[in-house]
Amino acid sequence: MSETAIKEVLKKGELTAAIYGIGRIGLPLACIFLEAGFNVICVDKDYNKVLRINQGLLPVSYFSRLGPLIKKYVVEGKLRATANGVFAAENSDVMVVTVPVDVKISKKKIEIITKDFINTVKDVGKSLGVGNLVIIKTLVPPKTTVEVVKPILEHLSGLRVEYEFGLAYAVERLDQLTAPTKRRVQVVGGYGPNSSRLAKTIYEEVFKSKVITLPSPTLAEFVYLVESLYYDVNMALANEIAQLLPEFNINVKDLISVLRDAIKLDMPMPKAGFGGPKIPKSTCILIGEAEKRGLVLDLALTSRVINDSALNYLVFLVKEAAERLGISLKEARIAILGDAYREDIASPEDSPTHRLVELLLKEHVKKRNIIVHDPHVAEDPALKVELTMNLAMALKNADIVIVMVGHSVYRDVSISAIKALSGKRKIAVVDGANALKKETLTHGVIYVGLGTPWYEM
Repeated sequence: MSETAIKEVLKKGELTAAIYGIGRIGLPLACIFLEAGFNVICVDKDYNKVLRINQGLLPVSYFSRLGPLIKKYVVEGKLRATANGVFAAENSDVMVVTVPVDVKISKKKIEIITKDFINTVKDVGKSLGVGNLVIIKTLVPPKTTVEVVKPILEHLSGLRVEYEFGLAYAVERLDQLTAPTKRRVQVVGGYGPNSSRLAKTIYEEVFKSKVITLPSPTLAEFVYLVESLYYDVNMALANEIAQLLPEFNINVKDLISVLRDAIKLDMPMPKAGFGGPKIPKSTCILIGEAEKRGLVLDLALTSRVINDSALNYLVFLVKEAAERLGISLKEARIAILGDAYREDIASPEDSPTHRLVELLLKEHVKKRNIIVHDPHVAEDPALKVELTMNLAMALKNADIVIVMVGHSVYRDVSISAIKALSGKRKIAVVDGANALKKETLTHGVIYVGLGTPWYEM
């Protein structure tokens, strides 16, 4: 299909996209395709998610901003959901696979779990038609699109890539689902020139922005993985320096401010919680791929160790905070601010807060004494303690407040307000996201950030 033909049928509302996986990538992506004029079929093995979408309801609570869009397009008949991936492929022109692979890490090896991903690709292959485009848009090891996806699709469909259907890998940019349209630069790598042309045309129509086409899916896969590794390595530098600076009575915010403004060095602020479904897994995939080939990615390995241990350092600060308050950590009432895996999003998937809670429980803090607040996350089955969206409830009677995520709402709250809401004569604030302003410190508060000296009034 030519570029002109694609634009014409899209304008008529005659193109359908099947989005496989109703998660943090798939659901927002489905809405972007809908806004561009596509009909959309969402595919997921979770029947509850399918049922809720077909009722015009959000399938997951942490995408509340998408609720009105879901309802609107279901009512208009442009959006539906199914658990039958073969049916979805049979009735679609474009199939986008967002079902992730999983990464399991043990002391002996890094294991990539691809079962769900492979089964999804097989569903697509069984009903793949001439002229269709398949886009892989999820975290995978290098060469997966070429050496795993392509053979499955060709074998099950009896069609040839490039001649009868298109195949491409699309990079998931960190900001692409939240940034303004003009910032959504897209990167795709087609199996060949025909696949690249088709993917570029579709993505230009969907995202209304610049699309960079790469000569191969494998290069695109590496772009995804190495972008994540870049963030991992830079965060490791920030987290390591953060442990040194307090020894010299230097605040990490002052250092980074100079580095950014005067030297134009884009150094990130240290974070105790550096998790989520993308960055740690990407680094581990690259480490595993190197090991298969007899290579060692020393910098990547060290970065993972440093960033993982940042939570242990945070717990060390929490223990010292309890000592400075003159209370037992085991009996302390602890409020944790932030459950999402990064600021101003609503997904708690692979949240570092989960591990922080586990570490605190290992220190024998009573489960009933820990409460987590997040303004964007209404529910999190993986969390082992109480979760609330009510900040006043979370802070009431808190002895120690731990900031895990730099949500905008936390940056706007003063330390004095946090103390007032606690109702305690004296509290400690351990800022693992460096989100609070120490200038708002008040009497009766002990404050420390990740990479700051201790402050007390």
